[in-house]
Amino acid sequence: MGPLLTGANGKYSFGFVQPGQYVLVVSKDGADVKTTEQFDVEIGATVPRAIEIGVKGHLFRTRTDEPSKGVITGSIIDSAARAPLNGATVTLRNPDTNAVLQTVIADSGTYQFAGVDPGPYFIRAESPGYVSSDSYRLSLAGGQTLHASLFLKEVQQVPVPNPNPPKPVEEARQQQVPPFSIPSSTTQTKRVGDPPTNPASVPSAVAHDSLIVTVPASFRPSISPKLLDRSGRVIYGEKTLSPWILVTRGVAHYASSTAAARSILKSLGANDPLQLNAATPRTSTAQLSDADLAQLQQADQATSLLSKGHVVFVISAR
Repeated sequence: MGPLLTGANGKYSFGFVQPGQYVLVVSKDGADVKTTEQFDVEIGATVPRAIEIGVKGHLFRTRTDEPSKGVITGSIIDSAARAPLNGATVTLRNPDTNAVLQTVIADSGTYQFAGVDPGPYFIRAESPGYVSSDSYRLSLAGGQTLHASLFLKEVQQVPVPNPNPPKPVEEARQQQVPPFSIPSSTTQTKRVGDPPTNPASVPSAVAHDSLIVTVPASFRPSISPKLLDRSGRVIYGEKTLSPWILVTRGVAHYASSTAAARSILKSLGANDPLQLNAATPRTSTAQLSDADLAQLQQADQATSLLSKGHVVFVISAR
């Protein structure tokens, strides 16, 4: 810059000075030259410099600077607690130059990037256990200080599903009810609704779907006949049937011949009856032998014929 004379009071002033680094050279009548140390001049700043001799001076610019650098500062905050978050990493990236600055917050929850070149930047924060913030765009001018605070949300803990849940088959096995068998000295009477066993596990020769019991002429028909085993236990009767079967079908049907019995069963949807003979120890009761009881047990395990009420008593004429 050109020379400037000091005023009567020894003061001087250079106006419209471009930002940069300068030294001030002072002389009087071409002698006794003094030079200040190098100093910075920023936009909008007033830089006082005093020299002991008040004479004509020259201001020499030592080099032309790029625009002065700026500062980006702010806080990283827990969005739920509304408190500073320590240990977060803050990343600053210039999309034009791909320059990257990074800092880790130590203890105050605040960060600062000093001496940052002017230009556009993207700022982003991340911390373990928190959802990373979006990248926010900033524009920094020379000598400017920008404040940018970022909020981070804590990651929600989601329950981890059991990688080995119980399989339906295993649950069924845990809750499985032992298969029904016709009452003996250690078993109970089967009722409608008890799960039938798998017919495939029973020989096809005994997979009957109904029962015809031939009884002597001394048998007396009733609304509640009973079928007994050798020990006198009830195998079949009103107490072994559900109320729905009792109301819609009754305990049993009666016929005078096997052909008539088959016709009754066919109307009920049963086509393969097991035919047995029984004694009549008491009126309206029929008692099976052990051999016949075993056949009935196998057939009932296969098709649950007793629980369906598919039973016809044939009263012999003899």
